[in-house]
Amino acid sequence: MTDESLDSLHGRVIDGRYTLQSPLGKGGMGAVYTATQRSMQRTVAIKLIAPRLITDVNVTKRFLREAQLSGRIAHPHVVSVFDSGRTDDGLHYLVMERIEGRTLAEIIKEDAPLEPARAVRVAAQICDGLAAAHAQDVAHRDLKPANIMLVGAAGAERVKLLDFGLARCLAGELSVLTETGVMFGTPTYMPPEVARGQNCDGRGDLYALGVILFEMLSGAPPFSGSHPLALAMHHANTPPPLLPDSVPSPLAMIVERLLAKTPDARPATADMTRALLEASLQASEPVMRAPLENVSGLSVPPRGRSRSVAWGLIAAAVLAIGAWLALRDPPPDRQPIATPVTAAPVSLDSQTPVTAAPQTQAPPTAAPEPAAPSTAAAAPSTAAAAPSTAAPVAAQPVTRGPRRRPPKAAATAAPPSRALPG
Repeated sequence: MTDESLDSLHGRVIDGRYTLQSPLGKGGMGAVYTATQRSMQRTVAIKLIAPRLITDVNVTKRFLREAQLSGRIAHPHVVSVFDSGRTDDGLHYLVMERIEGRTLAEIIKEDAPLEPARAVRVAAQICDGLAAAHAQDVAHRDLKPANIMLVGAAGAERVKLLDFGLARCLAGELSVLTETGVMFGTPTYMPPEVARGQNCDGRGDLYALGVILFEMLSGAPPFSGSHPLALAMHHANTPPPLLPDSVPSPLAMIVERLLAKTPDARPATADMTRALLEASLQASEPVMRAPLENVSGLSVPPRGRSRSVAWGLIAAAVLAIGAWLALRDPPPDRQPIATPVTAAPVSLDSQTPVTAAPQTQAPPTAAPEPAAPSTAAAAPSTAAAAPSTAAPVAAQPVTRGPRRRPPKAAATAAPPSRALPG
């Protein structure tokens, strides 16, 4: 069988169980057909490997591995795999659920930039699918808009993750088919660690999600180039550009964290990423930014409008937002206290000699209370010295305010009127 014959398989029965109908698409690895499962009379999709690749051991192993790993994951946001096999004439096939919708690549091409709320809803469902895969120790490793199907009307789409052909078993019981130093996946969405020839885990999928979010929100991926190696070097070394100002700062901050060059600087899990994305929609800019700037945790060198924000409010993002809302308006019982504290130094500066005498000369002049008029009369002569002692005296009313109220009443009595005629 030749590759050209994949285009003319209409009506062929696969293993006596599936009748091929119209082709859905064709790529370098093979073709996908709509088919009918004869025993259940339901419509399915069947992926067929290109005959010219049958002799390639790595390709056939990768095809079989997709069947094994995809079959582990049962989740509404991951395409279901029902069956796999090989025909007598060597045609490998994979039977999946039939999904009618558009790829995210088509939606980005037609509708981008997407509204932030719509982009977050799509990304949140992608996180759910990734979380289900990662829970089964499976990393996708080729997440991109073309491998994401959306079903339903705009704004209410349901996400389905496709094509786990490059997926890797994180538990290690299945061999890794890519050689050390060999890049895999699509360069536009390639994690930096893959570009450097290093191992990649589930956080590599989160980096690809960051690239997809950037593309949904801006209409273009963060890096572009005509050569795959040039793109890989951008991912490995070049800081991502800033998103448009129309993107809310909390959301832009999360995208920037997903695009961190080191896996440890990204959110640790897909579930955490979803929680942060949803919190970003509920937060206005001052509410979201303030709590995140005052926490410790994961850190990345500062850059642009969000580099100064420390990363540490992952598990308690929503609680932090509520706490900030509570702190924005101080309780009513605190406001009367704040007024005398700030006003005391201003209203009592002219009486600093009165308050200074009891404090600095308390031991020798403990008895001469009646001499208060004479000290008041001397106030004009010592007025020039008052500025030199104003700094220490002004610092005391903040901590010893309650003690200043009795001298204040005495100072407003007759002594000021006696000082003028003297």
